[in-house]
Amino acid sequence: MFESLFAISFVGAILLYIADLFIRPWKYSQDRIKELERRLNIAREGGLKAKLLAWLNAPKLRGNLQLYQKLLEVELEAEKRRYEIYSLLRRGDHV
Repeated sequence: MFESLFAISFVGAILLYIADLFIRPWKYSQDRIKELERRLNIAREGGLKAKLLAWLNAPKLRGNLQLYQKLLEVELEAEKRRYEIYSLLRRGDHV
């Protein structure tokens, strides 16, 4: 009984998340922009935490902070453009 209730709740939560992602994609985009800005600030500060995050998020860069900063800047710019498109679609100015 408990297992089936847990499974139904879990599947419902996943479906609700997916529906929210399709209905309001700009909300996800705003959160992603905030997260990328936070990571970029940490990378600019340098130090052990920045190097560890560079290793964890982009292992092929082998902890190179300059390349990791460039990667984050490119991702941030792409996400800002995506948010701009979502905001145009939401307002109806795309026509």
